[in-house]
Amino acid sequence: MIPVSHRRRKSPKRRTSPAAPRVQHRLWPTALASALAVLILAPIVSRLAGTGNDYTIHRNIAVAMKAHLTLYSPHFLLQFLVLALNFLLPGDIDTAMIVVSLLAYAATAAIVVRLILHRTSSPAVALTLTLALLLAASVALLFPLDRHLYRGYIPANVFHNPTMVLLKPLALLSFGYAAAALWPEQGEKTHTLIGCALLTVACALAKPNYTVCILPALASVAAKRAAFRSQIDWKLLLLGFVVPACATLVFQYHWTFSDSQIPGVLPGSSHIVFAPLAVVRRHSSWLAVKLLLSLLFPLSVLAINFRRAKEDSALLLAWVLFVFGAGMMYLLAESGPRMIHGNMLWSAQIAVFILFVQSAAHISAYFGGALTTAPRGERMRAMASFACLLLHTAFGIALYFSEYARVARYW
Repeated sequence: MIPVSHRRRKSPKRRTSPAAPRVQHRLWPTALASALAVLILAPIVSRLAGTGNDYTIHRNIAVAMKAHLTLYSPHFLLQFLVLALNFLLPGDIDTAMIVVSLLAYAATAAIVVRLILHRTSSPAVALTLTLALLLAASVALLFPLDRHLYRGYIPANVFHNPTMVLLKPLALLSFGYAAAALWPEQGEKTHTLIGCALLTVACALAKPNYTVCILPALASVAAKRAAFRSQIDWKLLLLGFVVPACATLVFQYHWTFSDSQIPGVLPGSSHIVFAPLAVVRRHSSWLAVKLLLSLLFPLSVLAINFRRAKEDSALLLAWVLFVFGAGMMYLLAESGPRMIHGNMLWSAQIAVFILFVQSAAHISAYFGGALTTAPRGERMRAMASFACLLLHTAFGIALYFSEYARVARYW
C-alpha cells in the first residue's frame, strides 16, 4: 500500500504507477494470503524457535528483560511484543516468539497482496505472486561448487532471524509513506504524520537496517526532484522520517557502539568502519556472480519495458533503496567482536525484499490486462520475468527444507 498526500497537482511530466485495477479490494484474498502464509511458514518458525541461534539469542534477551525489567538491546521491539503476548496469553516465551513471528508473516502477506491488488484485478495473480515473494531467495546456481544457498548472495528471504521477520511488514508500510512524501501528486490518498513517525520509530526498534537505508535514499531522490522543482511533501519527509529516524538512530548508535553492549551476550566494543568486502568475502567468493543471481527477477522486470518501469515511482525508489543497502553490505563493517556477525548484510536483504515486492507489483499489471494488449516481445519478456520469480522461489523452498533439516546446513 502506498499512502500519499490528499493534495493533487497537475504536472506536465510525472511518474505514475502502471495499470491500476478497476475493481475494489476484496477482503478474502487478503485473509487467504495471511492464512496460507501462516500455514506454510509455521513449520519452519516452530523448528527454528527451538534450534536456531538467532531465535535463541532473542529469546534469551526477552527472558533477561522479563527477569530484570530492563532493556538489553537497542532494538527491543521483538522482545517487547513477545513479553506482552506472554503476559496476555498462557504459554511460555518460546510459544510467544512463534506467535509473534507468524503474525508478522501474516501481516507481510496481507500488505503484499493488497499492494498487488492495486495493480491487477485478479486475486489469483495477487495470491500467486504473494506466496512466491514470501519464499523467494537467491538463485544459487553455484551450489554445486561451494555448497552455499545463502552466503555471498543477497536473498529476499531468510528464515532464521526473527527481527527480520518482524521488520518486513513495518518496512513495507513505511516504504509506502516514503513514496508518498516524494510523489505527493500521484493521487487522492490519506496519511498522518503521526502514523508515519510511529512507523519510522517502530522500524528502527525492530531492526535499524531499513532505517539507515531509507534515509539516504529519500535524501538522494528528494534532492533530484527538488532540483527540477518537482512537488515534495517536505512536512511528511522531515517530521515523518528524518526527525524520528535520526533521534532513534542516535540513541541506538550510542548504545550499540558503547563499551557495554549486551552484558553476558556480546561483550566488548565495536565501531562502524569502511572496509570494502571485509565481511562478505570471508564466507564466499564469486561475489559479482552471486549479486547477479540475487537480482535476476528485478532485472528481468526492467527488461520487459524499461521506459515503463522507470516511470513507476515506487519501483524507482526501491532500486535507490537497494543501492544504499547493497553499498552498506559491501563497503561497511563493524570492527571488533561484531564483525563476524555481518550485521550490515541485513540492510541489503531488507532492501532487496522491498525491491522484489515492488517489482512484482509492477509486473502484476501485465497479468491484469496489459499482457493481452502489449506487443508480442513484451508479452514474452513478462512471462520470462515471471519464470525468474518462480526460479527464485524454487531456491527459497530449497533453503526452507535445508534449514528445517538442520539450521545453517548449507549457508
